[in-house]
Amino acid sequence: MVGMTMRLSLLSFFLIALVSGCQYVLPAGGASAPANQGAVASPARLTGSFAADARPSWMQYLSLTQTGPAVSGFLIVVRQAGSGTSSETHEVSGSAESDSFTIRTTRLGTMTGRREGQNLAVTFPNSSGQVATTIFTPTSEASFNQALADWNQRQRDAAAALARIWCTVAHSSFPVSVTIVGENAQTWCSQIENGKDLVGGFRGTFRRVSNPSSVDAASAICKLRLDTTTAFVHQRGGYNNGATELCARLERTFGATNSPAGVSLSTAAAST
Repeated sequence: MVGMTMRLSLLSFFLIALVSGCQYVLPAGGASAPANQGAVASPARLTGSFAADARPSWMQYLSLTQTGPAVSGFLIVVRQAGSGTSSETHEVSGSAESDSFTIRTTRLGTMTGRREGQNLAVTFPNSSGQVATTIFTPTSEASFNQALADWNQRQRDAAAALARIWCTVAHSSFPVSVTIVGENAQTWCSQIENGKDLVGGFRGTFRRVSNPSSVDAASAICKLRLDTTTAFVHQRGGYNNGATELCARLERTFGATNSPAGVSLSTAAAST
């Protein structure tokens, strides 16, 4: 009996020594792992696609890939341009520490940011040089492309609608033009085009020209009412050469009435 007790004591001694030579810790997942195992790398918190939407001024698409502390990707900046859009693509690279990151581009300089929930708050200089923070929300390539396509379509629709209510004709010999705005603008431009020489006895005709980017009512030589439509007569150059006579002839020919009340219209405002 005494011998058996001694053998059990010796066995217990060796088991305790064996266990004490190998320390274990319990990670959050509940599985045991040796204490001397290497630390697990932090997750790639910044990997993904994000978008910022400030239409009708701009849209941005930011694609990032994080590998350890290194961050790389690209930034697409889309801006309104006439009746459509224009875009720039910038490669970005930088580093991240926890939820904060710094990325750099060749043209836009250095941007700093932080992950806030699912979003990215990115700070960088805007077009006026001021520092501003833009919020990027998670998106997909397909969603961004669809939003961009919708924006371009709205601008095309707005330009088409504007073209129906806005036209400009200019005289072939004199530096005068008539911009007509309103429901029947195209009809009145056609009548002026097809009319006989409206500027005195000088030869010449009126032809359609591209609309100005905006109608400057204040600088018009006269503003005439043609039913529900407004006609603005402008003089190109620094002197009045035929514009006043054109105003009078438009009144006599088409029964237009001089209207002191003008309107302000621009392609930019119409396409928003």
